[in-house]
Amino acid sequence: MITYPILVTNSEKELVDAIQEVEFGELQNVELIDSGQPPNITVEVTRQTKDLLTLTSEIRFFHSIRIHQGEPTVAEVPFTTKCGFRARKLYRFNV
Repeated sequence: MITYPILVTNSEKELVDAIQEVEFGELQNVELIDSGQPPNITVEVTRQTKDLLTLTSEIRFFHSIRIHQGEPTVAEVPFTTKCGFRARKLYRFNV
C-alpha cells in the first residue's frame, strides 16, 4: 500500500483516527473546527484519505463519511445549486 506524508490540523488528525477506528461503517455530522491553526502534524495516509483531507481545505462539514476497511469511500456534503436548490453532493474516493 502506497502512503503519502501530509501535514494536518488537530481536527483533521482526529478525523483520520476516527476513520481508522470505525473501520467499516459511517461517520455522521462531521464538523472540523480548528481555531485558525495551521497544519502542524505529519501523518502517513493512503490516496483515498489524502483526497478526503484535500477536500477538507474547502469543506469543513460533512453530513456523512462512509468507511470501508479503514478508508473513506464516499463523503456527503451540503450543496446549493446555482438556482438555489439545496442538495447533498457526494464525493467518491475510489481505490
